[in-house]
Amino acid sequence: FVSKIMGGKDSLMVSMMSWTKKPIPTSLTISEAENDIQRGNITPEVKAKVKEFKKEAKDNFKSVLKYTESKSANVHDAARDILTRGLNARRNSDNDMLREMYLQVLKQLNGNETHAPRTSAEDPRKATSTTGTSYQNGLALLAMMISTFPGSTKPYETDEKKPATFDDALVVWVLRNVPPKDRKKYIHALHNCKYSSVPAKVPDPADLRNQFSVMKGKFEIDPQRDSGPSTESLHLYLSTRRESDTV
Repeated sequence: FVSKIMGGKDSLMVSMMSWTKKPIPTSLTISEAENDIQRGNITPEVKAKVKEFKKEAKDNFKSVLKYTESKSANVHDAARDILTRGLNARRNSDNDMLREMYLQVLKQLNGNETHAPRTSAEDPRKATSTTGTSYQNGLALLAMMISTFPGSTKPYETDEKKPATFDDALVVWVLRNVPPKDRKKYIHALHNCKYSSVPAKVPDPADLRNQFSVMKGKFEIDPQRDSGPSTESLHLYLSTRRESDTV
């Protein structure tokens, strides 16, 4: 599953999808430009695209670390940087960058040592960016992202005979990992973002974090048209879940 949505390198990619406090040395995913090079299309333009993608990926992860791990008062600057990058990728239909950005946040939620709140004061519903744990801030960042830009600008794939998509992966991750009381909010946010027009400006991170607690669906979901994961996808990934599964 990890290999399918991350572009190969099974064991390496699995090891890279675990929480860390350190910057990443390169992107988690392989861009289409890098695939072009592997296919022999080695041109200065393609090489420049690969270099820029990896730079943007590393810069984005620094902001992810700052927002999730820092207790400073200006962490919203880091969230704003992420939202700006994501909106630009959405406007440019840069699905490589959108996928990379989402996987970086899921990486920081996978195996995070602060996953289990130790006290009632660490309830995610009460936490702020300066009082929350790394895991709580990671979930909050994920909520901001899915409220602002999707994991892919492509339409949902509803043909059950076709392979699962990254949209499928995001919804399945929510169903597997988000607490039951909050899952509907994340699913609503995913659909709202997928169907809504691109925001004219970058939303305020603090407002997004506060507004998410009352998230409701804006659109009626037609299961015959755009329902997210197909029945087959859910059966494939949920019924075979193991404790060792990642993402």
